[in-house]
Amino acid sequence: MGNRLSKIVTKTGDHGETGLMGTTRVPKDHPRIEAIGSADELNAQIGLLMAHLPKSLREIHQELLIIQHHLFNVGGELVMPEYAMITSEMVTWLETRIVHYNEALPHLKEFILPSGSLPTCHAHVCRTVARRLERMMVTLHQAEPLNPEIFQYINRLSDYFFVLARTLACHTQDHEVLWNKALIE
Repeated sequence: MGNRLSKIVTKTGDHGETGLMGTTRVPKDHPRIEAIGSADELNAQIGLLMAHLPKSLREIHQELLIIQHHLFNVGGELVMPEYAMITSEMVTWLETRIVHYNEALPHLKEFILPSGSLPTCHAHVCRTVARRLERMMVTLHQAEPLNPEIFQYINRLSDYFFVLARTLACHTQDHEVLWNKALIE
């Protein structure tokens, strides 16, 4: 494989535009670029979550690495909309991981707060960035149709991070932090 990024400073974005694959240029605040940026941000947040995971949670680390690769494909699909890179198999894989973790968790009787240990909090940050990415993709889809599997994948990904945050709370702290309605009355 040749050098993909042999020149980093191109100066082609100095006037508020950026390039998609081919010769297409769009404003840097175009909904497609906003979605690509959120996918990239989510991938970086996942890397930070991985750095904070206890070594005993190696299986989760490996799952997050797979998700990082999938998110790179999400970005690729957003850059090259004519290629469907997210598949139903990827969605199914996420669903099986969600079920796996959720089966071991106690039933929720109250809302939980995004707090607790560093890994738990970071999983919640990943969840919220995934939700933002989903909203941005909806905005983009209204103007330019997207692959249905990309929506399913990102929707499941935020669910995955919710159950992962709960799972990490069980592994890294005594209890989940529940919302207490009495504190606001």
